[in-house]
Amino acid sequence: MHCRSMLEIDASLMDLSMAQRGLLVSSETNTNDKHFNANNPQISSDKLKLLKETKQPDQLRLSKPGSKVSDSYVFLTETEYSLQKSKTGGDESGDEEDEDDRNKTLSSRINALGNIFSILSSKNNIDYPVCQGCCDFLLEKLKEEYNQELKKRDTYFDFVKRIQEHKNSNGAVSDSSKTPDELSSLKREKEQLLQELQQLEDVDEKLQKEIEQLQNELTRKKEEDYKRLQKENLQELEQLTFVKDVQSLKNQRVLTLNHIDKLRKLNIYNETFRISHNGPFGTINDLRLGSIPSISVPWLEINSALGQVVLLLSLIGEKLSVSLSNYRLKPMGSTSSIEKLDTQTNQWISHKAYSGNEFSLGSLFHKESAIDKALLCMLEIISRLSAKVSADSQDPASIELPYEISVEKINGLTILLNGSAPSLEWTTACKFLLTNVKWLLAFSTANIDKNKPKYVKQSAK
Repeated sequence: MHCRSMLEIDASLMDLSMAQRGLLVSSETNTNDKHFNANNPQISSDKLKLLKETKQPDQLRLSKPGSKVSDSYVFLTETEYSLQKSKTGGDESGDEEDEDDRNKTLSSRINALGNIFSILSSKNNIDYPVCQGCCDFLLEKLKEEYNQELKKRDTYFDFVKRIQEHKNSNGAVSDSSKTPDELSSLKREKEQLLQELQQLEDVDEKLQKEIEQLQNELTRKKEEDYKRLQKENLQELEQLTFVKDVQSLKNQRVLTLNHIDKLRKLNIYNETFRISHNGPFGTINDLRLGSIPSISVPWLEINSALGQVVLLLSLIGEKLSVSLSNYRLKPMGSTSSIEKLDTQTNQWISHKAYSGNEFSLGSLFHKESAIDKALLCMLEIISRLSAKVSADSQDPASIELPYEISVEKINGLTILLNGSAPSLEWTTACKFLLTNVKWLLAFSTANIDKNKPKYVKQSAK
């Protein structure tokens, strides 16, 4: 069965007689069942009917599918019986007829054993053949089931016994032994109990209605609480959004105020006109003003730098409201000019603040050219603007220009070319001129900031 081990067939199964086979097939199940049913009246009629309808082992078809009915019983001849007894005995070098007899004997034995095992399997719920180990295991299991069934039987018998005792005790006390007064009191007690039962049922019905009302009210309360909480959550969300927006606006306001402070402190003139130096050259917006023999600067760059200086002087004079009555600044990039009023003829004479490589007769005689006169006008304008800033300042001594200006010289170096090519001396004089303009720009910017409207910075709350 379970172990699937090799089986050793007992020799008695191979030598069954006709009588033994009849005993296997015959059964006294019906007799035993009748005896069991007669002695056990507790079994219901339905169960008895089912037991009667069950087929007996002799009514079952024990042959295997495809086998013949005549094979249910196998008759062994004396020769086969002797061969079966000898088992493996005999001469190994038998001829072909002996081998055929042995084969027939083996098939007959297999058929006989198959029929015997089918008969045994039909008698109970155990499938045969069974080895010794599986047989012991089945015996233990059946013994355990048997003990459990005995316990169930004892329990049923005890239960039936208690029921019979209860019936006997109730039957002993009859109503006939009670008096009329006792019966009437019992009836009154019964009616009273019935009334109490009715009252309790009414109370129970009222309580059920109250429970339903309370449940409905609880459901309504839950819905109201849910709506209230939803509304509160929406309000809190709106409040958080509002607070976030307010904080964002405050941060933007602080950032804007800081930006305004930076812009207020920013000097637009210093950013627009960046005056510096590059080696021997003074520069304005990275344009070199001057030229030396070793580093030749084209006149186009020099003219552009002079145009930036004219523009810067014009803006400073405008912001400081300085009236340059006899000068007109015409900033036009690399072709800027300065007009000067001739007091004798009362006419405006234009001096070009730019030059080129063109030939002129004045250069042969080293006379002042148009660009020299424009540079002289620049020096005079710087002196006037410096005087104006010093007059408006509370500390005139601190507004002194770093390099002194005297007619055509600045710090002792002439600003005039007199028709000659740019030299190191002229380049250094132009560098000093740009330095004075830078100082003038710084002092004039401070004076311009005083005239600006004051903005009060508010702290961000």
